[in-house]
Amino acid sequence: KKFVKEALKYEDEIVVEQFVTGREFSVGLIGGKALPPIEIAPKSGMYDYAAKYQAGATVETCPADIDEETDKKLRDAATEAYEALHLESYARIDFLLDKGGFTYCLEANTLPGMTPTSLLPQEAAVEGISYPDLCEKIISKMVQLCLINTICCFQRQSAQALLENNYHLKLLRSLAWAIHRHSLELENLTHDRKRFMQVDT
Repeated sequence: KKFVKEALKYEDEIVVEQFVTGREFSVGLIGGKALPPIEIAPKSGMYDYAAKYQAGATVETCPADIDEETDKKLRDAATEAYEALHLESYARIDFLLDKGGFTYCLEANTLPGMTPTSLLPQEAAVEGISYPDLCEKIISKMVQLCLINTICCFQRQSAQALLENNYHLKLLRSLAWAIHRHSLELENLTHDRKRFMQVDT
């Protein structure tokens, strides 16, 4: 109550959250596929700036020492967060796991660290993906994604240009026929977006 009163001196509304203790994990994803969870255990007990960036201050264990059920729970939760936020290419989702086994999602990192010793590369290494291969996969997926988006955008703009300039109805019919003729290819291209973004195993 003391701290709530103190906070209300500065703002009319404040956010009060439950203090949660537990083990901290992070799950990286490449193209929507979850990598093995990594456990983050700071030696000081607090994962602050020093624990994160000072060499040897934190023990990072991958694969994490957890049972298969917990592993699946973390991966599924990470995948749900990834899809809910419409993320693409790669990301990292952080969690707390309390003593009762309840999972708290802390945050989604859409630009996770990518040094060879960062969390996501460590997780990828467990899957047999080397650091150079990991970088190549991420770049490749981004190129594929940009290509798909460019094709879709170009076709939308072409159709809009015809409509805005009132071209002859015959041209509109030609456009409709072209779209119809290529609809299957476009549907397959869009549908294959997830397949393009999957990690080769």
